[in-house]
Amino acid sequence: TLTIATDIWRHEGVKGFYSGVAAPMSGVGFATAAQFGVYGYVSNLLSRMRYGGDVHNLSDHLQNVNNLDVFDKVISATCGGVAYALIIAPFEMVKVRLQTQLYFDHRRYYGALSCGRILYKEGGLRKLYLGLDVMLLRDIIGSIVYFGSYGLLRQALPQGDARENIASTLFAGGCAGMTQWALIFPLDTIKTRQQIAKKGTYIDWVHCGRVLYRKEGLQAFYYGLNPALIRAFIGNAICFGGVEAAMATMERFEIFENEYE
Repeated sequence: TLTIATDIWRHEGVKGFYSGVAAPMSGVGFATAAQFGVYGYVSNLLSRMRYGGDVHNLSDHLQNVNNLDVFDKVISATCGGVAYALIIAPFEMVKVRLQTQLYFDHRRYYGALSCGRILYKEGGLRKLYLGLDVMLLRDIIGSIVYFGSYGLLRQALPQGDARENIASTLFAGGCAGMTQWALIFPLDTIKTRQQIAKKGTYIDWVHCGRVLYRKEGLQAFYYGLNPALIRAFIGNAICFGGVEAAMATMERFEIFENEYE
């Protein structure tokens, strides 16, 4: 990690550390909103269809304060993961190409929009969604672990005054993000290798994984894991903290109270 950081600093300076940041920033908000929104919607749908139960807000579903069993939670999380992958896929493709163009002489982009236009001209939506199959697998598994681990931790952590609830939310959210990324990181590595490779290098993501393992060994699937886990803890602690705070505010002002009635 330190070697890569030094190399980026030497060739691109400070701006190199933020290369490609516009693309994920543009899409991750919409993708995360869709993931949480679909998870909550499907959870309520299953609650009413299967059990005739009361409708809960998103915070109740996240903290496992509902009448759903494990199978229902897996279905809800799967739907949330699919929604996330479908939205974020082209943004991640653009991000990866921008971050790695230094290593390919024939690739020169002038920002996220330029990169997106060039990729679309080269292969249309199919090009922008390269690696979608492994992304769906990554985000479905990740979403199940993400929401599941958060709910379990919130149930295990203290549920007291506002300060304890905030601390529990931030800690559980950070740990959920780390658990998710520790598990799905090899799939993300395969996705990235597939997206940056020259056309025809790999048949599919399975072939990509086999080639990577044969040439570089198991450790190749975990390059960059440590900074990814640090980022995951901080980012997801903030994410869950924001979601829980927003739900508490809407409940306080009775926003969407009759949405499902």
